[in-house]
Amino acid sequence: MTLRWSCATLLLTVICGSALSTIITGPSDKVYERGVDTTGLVECVLSTSSSGQVFIIHDGRVIASGTGPLDSAKHTISDTASQTGNYSLIILNLSREDSGTYGCQFGGNTQEAQIIVAGM
Repeated sequence: MTLRWSCATLLLTVICGSALSTIITGPSDKVYERGVDTTGLVECVLSTSSSGQVFIIHDGRVIASGTGPLDSAKHTISDTASQTGNYSLIILNLSREDSGTYGCQFGGNTQEAQIIVAGM
């Protein structure tokens, strides 16, 4: 009887645990130097590769989701993100317009950071 209860409890934990994915690495404040740094990084790594909706936000506007960036000429996300849980966004051709608040949003959890592109 105890063994069955333990297995049932373990099964319930595994099933429920997959629904409780969280952001384990979110964006961090960074300063990039225009003319020196050509790309920037907005980290967004989940604890599992679950099927929940993931969004990358810049100044309150969604710029990428779990299906990829809205502007592929400006941003990129790994093709394996849905398998690895790594939805980190690479900003291409950094410019001053890329400065601002970036967020990684998953479920009801959002982590934000400031990115500054400084210089010439």
